Amino acid sequence: MGGKVLVFGGLRGSAEPRPVPLGDLVVLDPATLEVERVVSGGGGPALSHHGSVPLHDRWLLVVGGWDGRRRLSALHAYDLAGAGGWARLEEEEGGGSRAPHAGLSGHTCTKVSDREGGVRTQRRFASLDTLHVDAAARRYWRNPPNPGRSDEPKGNGRGLIERLSSLIASGSASPRTPRALRHHSMTLVGPFAVLDGGECFNKASDTVCNDLFIYDTRTAGGRWYQLSGTDSEMKRVGHRVLVVGENLCLIGGRGPDGTSCSPEIYTLEINT
Repeated sequence: MGGKVLVFGGLRGSAEPRPVPLGDLVVLDPATLEVERVVSGGGGPALSHHGSVPLHDRWLLVVGGWDGRRRLSALHAYDLAGAGGWARLEEEEGGGSRAPHAGLSGHTCTKVSDREGGVRTQRRFASLDTLHVDAAARRYWRNPPNPGRSDEPKGNGRGLIERLSSLIASGSASPRTPRALRHHSMTLVGPFAVLDGGECFNKASDTVCNDLFIYDTRTAGGRWYQLSGTDSEMKRVGHRVLVVGENLCLIGGRGPDGTSCSPEIYTLEINT
């Protein structure tokens, strides 16, 4: 966001059976790999396994997560402008379904449009909510998910879109739908949604994945494609994949054994 990488919450590498989630927000400059600032506390949440998404290059929106005792459905926003700070968002009455929110953890949030403030929340077994967010007014409302196109990147990211398109056109990415996953990462790259890693539900062992899936929205109904990972050391769960310039960068998460934490930042090579 604003050319910076924001890292919020998570868990320390700990042998404790119930480690306490973190409430720190770290601002990292990807060009120098230097930490610009660290925001601790300030009335904000302390969470792991949450979903987050930037809004209007100003707010970091955090949805759900695990607070060490239970799964939450609350929305929080951190304002990077001016005095900034954390604020909890309140649901506006009359804004769609009033059914109680389910607590969420290990889900993903994907910004659909800055103009409408839409955020899609993917829960277990791929159920969807659409959230419309007004962070300045500290409010949000819900309605059933509607199909839509994401905003095209302005400047940076166009070369990455072309490389993903070439993977599909060349047959390097094969048609395949992902299995039920949790603690994966999903990010939007123009007309593509890129899903990486996660923990697979339908396997008894070796459940941490390193596959990369591409969801192509350029055709009606959309279509999934898969790139199978060849490096078993890059299996990740609870990580994040971000668009930084013309590259996809992987940060954090647990490794192939599902327990060891990884502090490194990697750039994902896409060879077409």
